[in-house]
Amino acid sequence: MLFGAGCLAAVAWSSNAVAAESEATDNESDHKVRIQTHFNRSLWGDNAGIAGWVVLPDIIGMSTSTLFLIGPRFDGDGWWVEGLAGGMMTAGDPVSHPWSLSGRFEAGPRAMGAPIRMSGNVQLNDVTGETIQPTVLLMIDYAMANEGVFVGVESENRFNWSGPGGVGTPINDVSLGPNMLLPFDGLLITTSLQFHFAERVRNQFWLRVRYDFGA
Repeated sequence: MLFGAGCLAAVAWSSNAVAAESEATDNESDHKVRIQTHFNRSLWGDNAGIAGWVVLPDIIGMSTSTLFLIGPRFDGDGWWVEGLAGGMMTAGDPVSHPWSLSGRFEAGPRAMGAPIRMSGNVQLNDVTGETIQPTVLLMIDYAMANEGVFVGVESENRFNWSGPGGVGTPINDVSLGPNMLLPFDGLLITTSLQFHFAERVRNQFWLRVRYDFGA
């Protein structure tokens, strides 16, 4: 019930915010649903191994690109960090795709020594192209209900971003907004409302569903 109420409130809030920015010129949807799968396996002792991600296209938007990442992983009591490389695969164009480098981390309450969860991703997109497009995502959340729900803030930022289809003048897009995380056994559901400060980017409501294999 708490999750449903949170979603309804966020959708209503997002719709009002988007209506106020009806003159935005980008073609992106202001509601986004992203399905992610994340796996890891220990290979060298208990704290070192390999990890990978498969990030499916936005269900609501027009994107047809899937992100694949793989690389080494190091972890400890309540934390992990990964260094990944991969690329964006696009339907109808299986050969030509931009390569990406990504550094991802997560630290839970056991690692933080407090009811705090912190996670982030620093990613360099199109590293072999003419212009690298970095993205930075950071989440900081407070644990509630015996770590049954986390509430906090997130900031997702894109730099040298040229918009859908690679057209238009590149922009630097910075966002900040509230989020809520619901962890289950191997499943993490995140809702967030991002307020974007770039003139050409609408505020966005996000629903992310992540399943962790080997968690």
